[in-house]
Amino acid sequence: MKKRIILAVVVMISLLSLSGCSNLPATGVPTIHIGADDLIVAKDLKDMTEKAPFIVVGHYIKYVTSVNAARDVQNPAEPAKDVYDEAKVYEFKVDQVLKGTITNESILIHKVYSQEIKELKDENGQPLDIHVPNSTFLKPETGIKYILFLDKYPYMENTYSGSFANYEIKFNDQDQAVLKQPEAFSPQMVKANGKEINIQMEGETNFPDDVSGKSFKELTDTIRENARSSSTS
Repeated sequence: MKKRIILAVVVMISLLSLSGCSNLPATGVPTIHIGADDLIVAKDLKDMTEKAPFIVVGHYIKYVTSVNAARDVQNPAEPAKDVYDEAKVYEFKVDQVLKGTITNESILIHKVYSQEIKELKDENGQPLDIHVPNSTFLKPETGIKYILFLDKYPYMENTYSGSFANYEIKFNDQDQAVLKQPEAFSPQMVKANGKEINIQMEGETNFPDDVSGKSFKELTDTIRENARSSSTS
């Protein structure tokens, strides 16, 4: 048994005219539809500040490792042994802490990259091992200034993860903010047991954005004020 890390996606199997069937047809290319309707999204900067226990300023240093994000249901401190949901872990240098208490100079950021699906079978009844991309994965850019809105990741020391889908703000050369969002969904092709399968991501990705274009000082002043207000309310 295992506990799955929720990727905030809904996976539906569309098998040509056999929608809802659990086995793949002998002909044609089946499609896995990933819906983004259940994404946890902050509606504005105030909501971002209230939802995140930790808010930090800094920059990504490097990719560190990949780990199994699926947990054993009997012992969540251990990864699952029968499924592998890949998470990529990055080192992040902390320059300022805008909310919460973080004393380390650098922390680890845990980003779920893909989810393994084992419930499907091919036309011969053999299990298909499929890794579905996580639609909310945001590949970091090293050396760029970011503000991150984070939760503590409980299964690794000194490790944090995004509090919601739109949890990263990066800054350009003019120190203007850009709210990071998942890119527009586009079809992808994966192979399982030598068979091609379409991955079609669907859903709304036009998240609310009252952040982009604002200066670093304006945003950090607003975040600090919002954090003070939420702590006293």
